Amino acid sequence: MKNKTVGLRIGISLFLCVLLAGCGPMEQVRNVAHATAEKEGGKAAKTSEAEIPETEKEAEDAEDGTDSQAPVFGMEDIGNYDGFQYMQKDVVTTAIGEDKGNGRVKRKSVTLYIPYWNESWYVINGEMPGTAWAQVFGVTFDFSINPYLITEQKDASLAEMLQKYMDKIYYEDGDTAYEGYGDLEISDIRKIGGDAVAATAKYCFYDDMEEKYHVCYRTSYLKELEPDVLTLLEVAIDGQESTLETPELIKELETFYEVDLAWDVEEMQEKLERYEEKAEAGFSGIIEFEFPEGWEIEFEDDELVVYAPGGNSDGAGCGIAVAHLESIVFEEDLPDEGNDEEYLEMIINIIIEGIEEEVDHAAISSRGETCIGETVAAEFSVADSNGMADCELYLGRKGDHTYVIVAMQYQWLEMDTFEMDTFQLTEELLKNGRILEE
Repeated sequence: MKNKTVGLRIGISLFLCVLLAGCGPMEQVRNVAHATAEKEGGKAAKTSEAEIPETEKEAEDAEDGTDSQAPVFGMEDIGNYDGFQYMQKDVVTTAIGEDKGNGRVKRKSVTLYIPYWNESWYVINGEMPGTAWAQVFGVTFDFSINPYLITEQKDASLAEMLQKYMDKIYYEDGDTAYEGYGDLEISDIRKIGGDAVAATAKYCFYDDMEEKYHVCYRTSYLKELEPDVLTLLEVAIDGQESTLETPELIKELETFYEVDLAWDVEEMQEKLERYEEKAEAGFSGIIEFEFPEGWEIEFEDDELVVYAPGGNSDGAGCGIAVAHLESIVFEEDLPDEGNDEEYLEMIINIIIEGIEEEVDHAAISSRGETCIGETVAAEFSVADSNGMADCELYLGRKGDHTYVIVAMQYQWLEMDTFEMDTFQLTEELLKNGRILEE
């Protein structure tokens, strides 16, 4: 990798400021959010209609001009079926090329049923022609004709198209999922008849507005209506926004589009609880490690996680911070990363030079391979208004990622205060931790 200048405002010194000055009690990891949907639900009117004898119902349908048989997506004649309680019929239209005979623009119209209720969000042929979008009962419906990320893949099978699309949507690089897709699981591509494929992504995410975790199952369904006309339907089900009407809407969607949306309330709840338990056990989005009882997350954002006894490094007099190097901003030329040890040692020197407090007895050494990769460490002491603190800073390089771990402990802290002192705990973390973004 070529020498580069990464904007560098000595970000590690911010770690030490957090640890030395204390960031105060932070709100603890949020309580697990529970799914609100039940497996069975729906309106009484729906049940009463189902109880009508079939012959009588068919006669009523014939009188009012409606069809009794539910249509399916892709039929040439959808008819006037009005048996869906939470969906209504509509048409999306888009240009699909030029007619070689007369030079005019060829257009394609597709009839579909879209989720609809009194307070639902609903858009047809909005900013992008050939699209439909709706949101109701915790279900987000997104439909498009010939979406670019699909049609750019020439000469690929439907399964290959959908697989490449899923990779682009969910993965940043190789097997590293984009931020926001926690505990991501993606099913294998499944064939549906001879002209469609589908796959389901299952993941957890944090809602900043509601300040709680959600679990989402999102199914992508790709269907070839005719040569050169592909439709992509994506249905995302948010377990924390679902209602008693959600199961019935899902049944209607599955009936019309002939696709399994993988709706399972109990499974979704279990997935969310497992994800929350990891957070409560001190598992961050950077590194997985089981801290001793009493150690809690004091501060966490997209760039940095700070752990401390009782979630209060100021009161405890010690703490451990973990971060990506990408979150540190440098203003200096870095050496060629081909020599990892030289690269890491130079960064540590830059960091130490940028610490505002007086640094004593800085000693840099190689620690070999740890959970954060090839690792270089610096041991030093820092004096501030609260006393003298011993610090250990570890810089590790694994693949294309560089990680930072900072451990700090005031010298006035009795060594037998905790079952394991901060530096012993850090050694255990380096030995037994597991990076989550490999």
